[in-house]
Amino acid sequence: MDKRFERSEKNICQAFLELLKNSSYAKITVSDICRKADCSRNTFYLHYDSKEHLMTALLYDIIANIEKSCRPVVKQFSKIGLAESRQFTDQILEAIAEQKIALNILFGQKDWHFSQQLGEVLLNASIEEAEKLNQTYNLPHLIYFTHGIVGYIHHWLKTSISLDIAQEELHQAVHFSFQK
Repeated sequence: MDKRFERSEKNICQAFLELLKNSSYAKITVSDICRKADCSRNTFYLHYDSKEHLMTALLYDIIANIEKSCRPVVKQFSKIGLAESRQFTDQILEAIAEQKIALNILFGQKDWHFSQQLGEVLLNASIEEAEKLNQTYNLPHLIYFTHGIVGYIHHWLKTSISLDIAQEELHQAVHFSFQK
């Protein structure tokens, strides 16, 4: 892909995220995005069909990166021990850390229910991986687990906790080791 094209696309996404920090999605216009990105409407429409398309593309990129982090660390669920569980949750938090600024903004948009969407992505990715490995799974457990991780991610994004500390806290929480 042409570097100018990539740069324009990145500028448009960054401008959109900047606008979302202080305004709701519904109030932002394509003109606002173009002004902030210092680009023409033609440039915007070269990349995206609409504001909705931009939003969908942005969410897709973020969620695709997070979905990749849900790759299995074992071939059989029965082989999951403390180290494997830690590796799995660490992978997820590392993917979140890469997108921390954008995710903070997305979690802040009240009318999107982004945390619910992220929970569904993690749940579906976990189910898909279990099925690929031909493993049985406990659906209520997966729902509890994935939505609990999302709850922790939401908490983490609101704080200044480092990635290392977040990984340790999540690992302890997953294994119900609530120590001081």
